[in-house]
Amino acid sequence: MKVMFITLGEINVASTRVRVLEYLPYLKKEKIKFRLFCFPTKSIGSTGRLYVTGKLLLFKKMLTLPHLLKLLHATISLLWCDLLFIQKTISFPSAFLSIAKTLKKKIIYDFDDALFAPWDKKPGNQNSKPKKETEERKKHLFSVIKQADKIITNTAYNARSIEKEHSQTPSILLSHVNTTKLTPKKLSENGRVTIGWIGSRRNLLYFDVIKNALIRLANKYENISIKIVGAKNYSFDGISPVCKEWCLEDELADLHSFDVGIMPLKDDEWTRGKGGFKLLQYMAVGIPSVASPVGINKTLVKENLNGFLASSEDEWVEKLSKLIENESLRRKMGEAGREIAEQNYSIELNAGKLIGILNKVYNGEK
Repeated sequence: MKVMFITLGEINVASTRVRVLEYLPYLKKEKIKFRLFCFPTKSIGSTGRLYVTGKLLLFKKMLTLPHLLKLLHATISLLWCDLLFIQKTISFPSAFLSIAKTLKKKIIYDFDDALFAPWDKKPGNQNSKPKKETEERKKHLFSVIKQADKIITNTAYNARSIEKEHSQTPSILLSHVNTTKLTPKKLSENGRVTIGWIGSRRNLLYFDVIKNALIRLANKYENISIKIVGAKNYSFDGISPVCKEWCLEDELADLHSFDVGIMPLKDDEWTRGKGGFKLLQYMAVGIPSVASPVGINKTLVKENLNGFLASSEDEWVEKLSKLIENESLRRKMGEAGREIAEQNYSIELNAGKLIGILNKVYNGEK
C-alpha cells in the first residue's frame, strides 16, 4: 500500500503532529509506503484564515514558486499512490482533488476541529463577518468531504454533525498522547503549586471563564503561581501569570513545571468538537486536571479520579482549592491520569486503529 499525505502544517502544528507525523514510524513497520507533503500554515496564511479559504486568498498565497513546485510534485505523486490522505486542510485547489478522482485514487479526509461551526475571536461579537467566514469554511469543508471515500474525525460530536449533512458515517479516531515522550513529573518539594495551561494564544479567550476564580485563588493562597505556555505575555485584572512561548523542545519541561493543569472552555458548537489534547498531556505527565464540562472533557476527566469538572466560578475555586491544599490528592489523581492515558489513549493503540482504517479503504471496504 502506498499513501500520500497532504498535511495542514509541519511538526510544530499540533494537529499535524498528532494526526499524521507520529504515526509514520508505525506505518513503516507495517511496510506501508508513504510520501508526505506539508503545506505550512505560514505559506497560506494564519491558521484562522487558512480555514476561510476564499479563492482569491488561496491563490494569492499559493502563487509562489516553492509552493507551486511542491504542488506540482504532489500532483505527479498521485500517479504513485493508492490512497490520498488529507489532514484537516480545506485550502487546496479543487482541480487537485478532481485529478485524484479521475485517477481513481481513494481519498481519506481527517479533521480534528469542528470546522463546520462558528469560531469567533471575540465572544459576543455579533457582526456579520464571522458568519460569512463560517459559511465559506463550511462550503469548502463539505466540498472536500463530498469527494472523500472515508472521513476520520476525533470526537463523536464531530462525527454526528457530519453525518447529519452527509450520508457517510465518519470513523472516530480519538486524539492520542505519546506516553513514551511525555513521562511523569517528579513532585515539587518547594511548597509552591503551579496551575498551568498550555495551548495556542488564540485560545486564551477562554480564560474569561476563570479569570475571577483565579483572582480569588491568588488572594486566598500565597504559594500558588499561574503559568501560561503558548503566549509571550498575558495578564488580567492585576494578575500577571508566568508566560512563555510554546516550542516543541521545551514542551516536556513546561508540562513538568505544572502541578495542576486547567482547560477552561465556554460551551458552543466549536468547543464541543475539541479533542481535549491538553488534558491528555496533563494525564501523561501525571498531574490532575480541572476542566469545563464541555464536549470530550466530560469523558477524559473522571470526576474525583484523575481530576475535576467545574461549571461555575465557585466550582473552579472549590476544585482548585482542594488540589492546592492536598499534595497527596494531586499525586493520587496524577497517577490515575497517567494510567488512563497509557491504557486508553496511547499512540500504539491509535496507530493500530489508523492502520486498520487504511487497510479497509485500500481494500474497498466500508
